Amino acid sequence: MNLSRVKWEILDWLGYVFCEASIRWWDLFDDGSRLEDYPTRWEMVTYAIGAPFYRVGCFFYGLQDYEAAGVEVEETDGVR
Repeated sequence: MNLSRVKWEILDWLGYVFCEASIRWWDLFDDGSRLEDYPTRWEMVTYAIGAPFYRVGCFFYGLQDYEAAGVEVEETDGVR
């Protein structure tokens, strides 16, 4: 295993941890009221807390270099 593969694995793990933490945070406080026309204050607070975690996770996913790590990505319908 080369160093670029180790870097890819670490970035993959960090991206997963942050994104999964935000999704679990939102699921924990989801009250299921999707029919309202506007978000409640509680929904805005939970979003404000979870969104930065999701952005950080996406940042780590964006730093991954698939070619240097030797990871093959299958394209489905033109999407990586």
